[in-house]
Amino acid sequence: MSGSKVFICHNSKDKPVVKDIEKKLRQQGLETWMDEKHIQGFEDWKKYITQNIIKMDAIAVFLGSSGFGEWQKDEIRTIYDEISRRKEEELPQLRVGLVILKNCRPELRKIQEAYHNSPQGWLFDYQTVDLRKPDFSIRKLVVAITGEPWQGNDSNNFLNHNVDYTQLQTSLAKQKWKEADKETLTIMLKATGRRREGWLDYPSIENFPSPILNKIDQLWIEHSDGHFGFSAQKRIWESVSKNPKQFGELVGWGYEGWWLFGGWYKYSDVCFDILSAPEGHLPIVLRKKRVGVIVPEVRNMMRNWRNPRQISAQQWQNLGSTVENQLVEEVIDGIMNLFDSDSLLEFDSSRMETLFSHIVGVSQTT
Repeated sequence: MSGSKVFICHNSKDKPVVKDIEKKLRQQGLETWMDEKHIQGFEDWKKYITQNIIKMDAIAVFLGSSGFGEWQKDEIRTIYDEISRRKEEELPQLRVGLVILKNCRPELRKIQEAYHNSPQGWLFDYQTVDLRKPDFSIRKLVVAITGEPWQGNDSNNFLNHNVDYTQLQTSLAKQKWKEADKETLTIMLKATGRRREGWLDYPSIENFPSPILNKIDQLWIEHSDGHFGFSAQKRIWESVSKNPKQFGELVGWGYEGWWLFGGWYKYSDVCFDILSAPEGHLPIVLRKKRVGVIVPEVRNMMRNWRNPRQISAQQWQNLGSTVENQLVEEVIDGIMNLFDSDSLLEFDSSRMETLFSHIVGVSQTT
């Protein structure tokens, strides 16, 4: 059940700690559903929750020191109804479990006694994961949710998925490089639980399962005769002493004069012709589409320039000092998304170096 969909049922008073756990579950490759991330203002939240519970593989019901919240109790009733429906229709059953948070003080036995005759008492008939136990680890919660044995290790923050490389292999064999590039990112997002975000952040790259990354690299190297692949990129990266500008120029990822802010061009500009593309040009996984915050200072600048690339480096630097708590990079992302409909290629040396650290060996020059 890798990639299991799990509904996060919690009391809003416990939201900070539950959000942290939910993030870790996503890093294990699970798809999580949490009210604040999926329900917008003025929506019929009861209807929306019901519609999504029926799509879930598992339900994690969190219990903290404040007990079950009123909205949470409504969710629990809906969960019970869904369990009954699946039994009646002989459908695959929901995996339901109670998760005791660390801030919950009473012993488990006393908690069970307190809720024995309540509408939530049935939850104690299912598996309970107690986060207060000294031997607790996130892997135990993942195993409880998925029902699968743990196949990873404590140094790897991801569940070792049975990854399906069929689509990637087929696209590469047919030299459909664009399809292969997109499938590569899809596999990596699934493996890190970041399909919703659509891009790989530093922790997801740092903790990425090396066997998966090396298998992807092996396929790219094999079907491109060493012209494409992560190990081809790593060799070039090391050959220029990890110089970002030189690396970008060699693999064909950068615009001249657009490097000060990590200036990478649009995904639509990527070359998918192996005869024309530089060595190491593909795959490209460090890309994302993100709308930054457009502050007044930026709007004023945009009145004078139709193309943000016409803004000088000094003007960007001056702007950066006036934008409180915002990275200049985020502001650029926001502006560029107003002009560009596709994702931008984004680069930073730390993520690139971390990605390459997973690659075993270096490809030879073709």
